[in-house]
Amino acid sequence: MKEHITIYDIAKEAGVSASSVSRVLSGHPNVSSALRAKVLEVTDRYHYLPSMMAQHLDQGKNNTIGIVMPTVNNPYYSALFSAANEAAQEQGYSTWLHQLSTGGSLIKQDLVDQLIHRRLAGVLLTGSFSDPEIPPLRKAVAMLQNYMPVVALCTPIADLGCLCFHNDLSSAIEQAVRHLYNLGHTRIAFLGGPALSPSSTLRGKSFLDSLALCGLDYPPDYFLGGGYDANSGALAVLQMLSSLPAGRRPTALLCFNDLVAIGAIQQLHKAGLRLPDDMAVIGCDNIFFAAYTAPPLTTIDLYPEKTAQHAIQVLLRSDASASPIAQVMEATLVVRESCGIHLGRRRF
Repeated sequence: MKEHITIYDIAKEAGVSASSVSRVLSGHPNVSSALRAKVLEVTDRYHYLPSMMAQHLDQGKNNTIGIVMPTVNNPYYSALFSAANEAAQEQGYSTWLHQLSTGGSLIKQDLVDQLIHRRLAGVLLTGSFSDPEIPPLRKAVAMLQNYMPVVALCTPIADLGCLCFHNDLSSAIEQAVRHLYNLGHTRIAFLGGPALSPSSTLRGKSFLDSLALCGLDYPPDYFLGGGYDANSGALAVLQMLSSLPAGRRPTALLCFNDLVAIGAIQQLHKAGLRLPDDMAVIGCDNIFFAAYTAPPLTTIDLYPEKTAQHAIQVLLRSDASASPIAQVMEATLVVRESCGIHLGRRRF
């Protein structure tokens, strides 16, 4: 196709009318999913930018930073946004928040077009991207980088093409496992996130490596898959209690995040188990509620406020897109009462 592409070229290539292309690109509600997919496949293939978007871009960027998140219902992401918003305001910028409606972290082409159309000063992409969501993420970053700096807050992803902030979870998980081992626990289970989540895979691998450093075995049925929320933690514990006899059950749980840990704690209470006497629990994120569970939750602090503030500062630098590498932020174990004091080895 020729270098300067018009809406008529897109229409011809897609086999539809120019008015149909216009309705798709303007977000008209009366457009079938089949038509939308056909048109967007062509516009995506040729990186077509509607003239109205191009005119807006010629007028220069505004002082707004886009922040894309999978949800604001998770307290971790709420803290992340609050800190990013505050950091942006301190430098004279406002923020525009987009909460993904896919139930995950899938970034679609219409969102990319919307971000470009808004002429943002930069965009912060956050999420726990699953394997199927990574190719669309790479494509989105590649397109957005033509118009604005992009920074991601997520588990490291190969060839992402932008600066990525992530926490040193391997070290923190080793601290957590070592803490449980020093308390006398030798049967430790992992309540992971979704199976296709790189963050869950990374945490699971770090967990297994940490067990090996302590010389501990790991039965396959001690690796419990799940999700990101409290309900998945409760269901995982219910499955564990129903499938393992009392003598084979773990005595400690390391959970994917604090919400999973809270659900696990609730189910353990329902089963009549005492914490930490019958089961120790460790979470991850150090959300606000972690200090108010019964008992207060030992957890890994990911410092979302510090991470978000640093990410915004880097995003607004003139060289924000110059080095698409990873920046590692700290993560540390916060010891509370959900693991108890030294329990000795009399129970095992």
